[in-house]
Amino acid sequence: MTFTAFNIKPSALLFIVVLSFIAYKSLAQDNYEQAYGYAYRDSGTFNKVIQLSGGTNGSFVAVGQYNGHGVIAKLGINGETIQWQPFDMLLTSKGSTFTDIHYDIPNNRILVSGICKDCETGRTGQSAVVFRIDTSLKPVNVNAKPFTFFSPSNATLQAQSSAKIYPYFNDLYIAYEGDSGFGTDIYLSKLNITNFTKVWEKQYNTNFFELPIMLYVENFTTMALGLHGWGKTRLLKIN
Repeated sequence: MTFTAFNIKPSALLFIVVLSFIAYKSLAQDNYEQAYGYAYRDSGTFNKVIQLSGGTNGSFVAVGQYNGHGVIAKLGINGETIQWQPFDMLLTSKGSTFTDIHYDIPNNRILVSGICKDCETGRTGQSAVVFRIDTSLKPVNVNAKPFTFFSPSNATLQAQSSAKIYPYFNDLYIAYEGDSGFGTDIYLSKLNITNFTKVWEKQYNTNFFELPIMLYVENFTTMALGLHGWGKTRLLKIN
């Protein structure tokens, strides 16, 4: 068996090494960008994803948190990032996360809710936030303001970690867990979906550590709220 030796000039060898490095970086960048679309790099998370109604190529909209602030992303069918909208500059806050998203069919807009810290004017601590965005992921003003805040009536109490919403014809329901002074209660509000004005608000004692996981309308008349805590899940029906 014979072996053929290749005599490669140093300049040619350098060119091959550089070319290989460029190819490696290109491949790594592609893989990194793909992972970026799925997982918000290493410092974030998806909380909910919906398919964008009327979108092209099966696009989706995801809400969550990145680097301690709420973020919204439009994703392609394979999870690749089409558009990326951080809210650390749009929503002045020391920390925020978006926890729910729904398509508002009558108004052809997207509804988002979450929790933010030190974002409500004249109030310190965490508040629930709800807002409407268009398909470009930018906030749409409601009553001349982009964000509407909710928090327990007692100024020393605050919202906790999750806010859920449910649009139903002309109504919008928002539920969040908040400090009650003796643990955690569930706060539920019914809003006018057009202008976010409050129709009514209720507070439910939920054994200290339950949080809302979903909202839906049952039999067209009864609102049901899913709760999770103490290692169990249950439904709370609101007439």
